[in-house]
Amino acid sequence: MWKKTLLGFLLGLILTFSVGLTLVLVPPWPRPLALLIAYLGGFFVLAGFQTWVYCTPTWKPLIRVTAITLTVTIGLNVWALLGSSS
Repeated sequence: MWKKTLLGFLLGLILTFSVGLTLVLVPPWPRPLALLIAYLGGFFVLAGFQTWVYCTPTWKPLIRVTAITLTVTIGLNVWALLGSSS
């Protein structure tokens, strides 16, 4: 049980930071609204991911979905950062 707890917490935390940063950088919202949405959205992403970790019997789908989501959000973050600098 500890393995699932630590795996879910660490992967969920990384996923929450990445999705939260994407929600702050990509949409053209006012900064306070974007931070509020990222904060609340991050809580629900972490809670949902932790629940999904406990319900999944193997680790392969967890790693695959986390890697795909991180790839997409990192790409969006790089695009937003490079697009805003020019």
